[in-house]
Amino acid sequence: MKRYIKDFTSINEGHILLIRKCYPNGFDEHDLVALKSANGGYSNYLEVKSDEVVYLVHVNHDLLEKIDNFEKLVDRRAALGDEDIEQISEDLA
Repeated sequence: MKRYIKDFTSINEGHILLIRKCYPNGFDEHDLVALKSANGGYSNYLEVKSDEVVYLVHVNHDLLEKIDNFEKLVDRRAALGDEDIEQISEDLA
């Protein structure tokens, strides 16, 4: 199984959906893995598994904000009709 390290700048909508699938009720500090960096500091990562790949997603404020914005967008899509979804997709670009 392949393993990749990702941070918030390199995740896309598919990664966020996978995070939501793996952690439907959200995640907390008990779900995080601390890894030591080359400079001796530690960073927190969330392990997200698919059938073929394991992602270690670097967790920081920017990632949490990106997930929160995505969830708001999904809620907005659910409340709107199909014709408005195209406009929302343009908003993401």
